[in-house]
Amino acid sequence: MSVLDTVLGDTVGIVWSAASGTVDPWTKAALVDNQADDLVQASGGALSSADAHAEASATITAGLSNMRDGVSADPSNFWGGLSAGLTKASNLAKDVLPGKGWIFAVVALALVIAVLYVLFLTPAGARLVS
Repeated sequence: MSVLDTVLGDTVGIVWSAASGTVDPWTKAALVDNQADDLVQASGGALSSADAHAEASATITAGLSNMRDGVSADPSNFWGGLSAGLTKASNLAKDVLPGKGWIFAVVALALVIAVLYVLFLTPAGARLVS
C-alpha cells in the first residue's frame, strides 16, 4: 500500500465513510493488502502474491457486500449509502419535528458543514486534527 493511499484513507476516507456509511476504497485496499500478506505468509510462500490478492479481494468484497440495514458497505455503493443515510436523517427529522423536518435537516446540514470547515479549513482546526 502506498503512502498516498494511507493519506487518502486517513483524510478523504473519513469524510467518505461519514457521508455514505461505506468503507472508503483506500481502506479497502489496505484491508486487501494486509489479508493477502497474511495468506502468503500462512501458505509458507506456496500461494503467489497475485493469487493471494485475488482471494483476499474476493473475501473482503463479499464481507463488505453483506447488507447492513439494506445497504452494502462496499465502496462501490457510495451513492446508495449516501441516499440511505439521508433518508434515515430525513425520517428522524420528521419524527422529531412533525411537519418541520426539512428545517431540522437544513440546520443539521449547516452545522455539519460548519464543523468540517472549522476542522479542515482553518489554521486552528488543522492543528486540532493533526
